[in-house]
Amino acid sequence: MRHVAYISVMTTMFKNIQPLKVLSVIVLLGVSSVLGFLSLTTEMGLAILAGAIGLAFSNIDKISSFEGAGFKAEMRKKIEAVVEKETEQDADTAETVSSEQESETSKESIEYKLLLALNSQRYTWRTLSGLSKETGYNQLMLIPVLQELSKLGYIMQSQGDKGLIWSLTLNGRHKLKSLA
Repeated sequence: MRHVAYISVMTTMFKNIQPLKVLSVIVLLGVSSVLGFLSLTTEMGLAILAGAIGLAFSNIDKISSFEGAGFKAEMRKKIEAVVEKETEQDADTAETVSSEQESETSKESIEYKLLLALNSQRYTWRTLSGLSKETGYNQLMLIPVLQELSKLGYIMQSQGDKGLIWSLTLNGRHKLKSLA
């Protein structure tokens, strides 16, 4: 009876372990240690690098930004914006916007024009200069409005190559539909 329980516990433990993680840890710790004892420092460095890259890729869904060796990546926010834009939503599961917030924004407001500009079919992420051109408002006027829309969860902000960039969230799309 004990053996069955032990096997069940061990099976459950190892079911959640990903083979890439196990292999990466073996390469990172085991192979690099053996190569270090053999005084093969170059090969040891390559084994450490290979193990670290393997661990990074095995946890890619948990990484929001990575920087090293001249490489910088910010993935999670940018991918989420693309997924939200491209995913069809059920009417039943759509989050509703409170009526108090709806009454604050009108079709002629800066907020509405910003939401429209961020809903562009051409771009998922927008720069401040692009939003300024499309809405016709000064960049200095748009910054506090963008911050407020971000606090309300209608847009998300990230860092692009040329500075801050913004994208419409699922709540923002629902807000825009309710204003239309």
